[in-house]
Amino acid sequence: MLDFSFAHPTCNDELANRLANKTVKIKPNIKEFTESGIIFEDETEVQKVDSVIFATGYKFSFPLIEHGNLIPVEDNQVSLYLNMFAPELSDHNSLAILGLVQPWGSIMPISEIQARLFFDSLTGNTKLPKKHEMLKLIEFELIRVQSRYVKSPRHTIQVDYGVYMEEIGEVLGCVPNVFKLMFTDPVLAWSLWTGPATAYTYRLAGPFPWDGARKAILETKDRIFAGMAPDGKYIKRKNDVNYFKVLSVILLIAIFAGIFTNKLQYANFTNNFFGN
Repeated sequence: MLDFSFAHPTCNDELANRLANKTVKIKPNIKEFTESGIIFEDETEVQKVDSVIFATGYKFSFPLIEHGNLIPVEDNQVSLYLNMFAPELSDHNSLAILGLVQPWGSIMPISEIQARLFFDSLTGNTKLPKKHEMLKLIEFELIRVQSRYVKSPRHTIQVDYGVYMEEIGEVLGCVPNVFKLMFTDPVLAWSLWTGPATAYTYRLAGPFPWDGARKAILETKDRIFAGMAPDGKYIKRKNDVNYFKVLSVILLIAIFAGIFTNKLQYANFTNNFFGN
């Protein structure tokens, strides 16, 4: 029996709403077609169907690159470092495949950071692993995917959005130091720690940082709520929690508790030492 927890889920913000108001209905597999309709496996029937979209996925290949010999593909299995770089070109890394991922999350920020990595490596600013190291990392990723997903051509280029962004960010050198920011910019540190890893997260540091990244990160929540508001304007609610204030209070309590505990331990040590 197929365990659907090992398959790629459908991630769509609109789908839940459509299912709730019944403008989208979930049906089982198609059993057969009639002259103008469809009969499903549960024997329910929909008559006068306008169109059927077969969302069966894609088979990808690269015939334009040396007739497909440089980057061979078999049943959607491809050997690319970070799903981008062919190990055979590791001496120069003058070619990269962008967007060849199926993420749990948005693909556009991934493609953007992939483009940044390719440009930075092409210009010699970022050093990528040698061929043998690439092959080891590719094999490790293949084992990870195969152990997590059902064996299928549909599950060969799966990535977790946050993990994959961090991987490329580490290579590119643009992952923000949250621990350091706790002391230099605690408000930003809290937003990074509790918020989503947006594309702006990886514009704070590293090659080609953006001055507006901090502001864009702090306003992420506002833009999310504004997008769901009827008039496109987000009005801060009175019961919104100021997490920074809460964190500051907890941090201060922890500091004072630590100081008090240390003093108490020192006092006990002094009494015992000099008392003897």
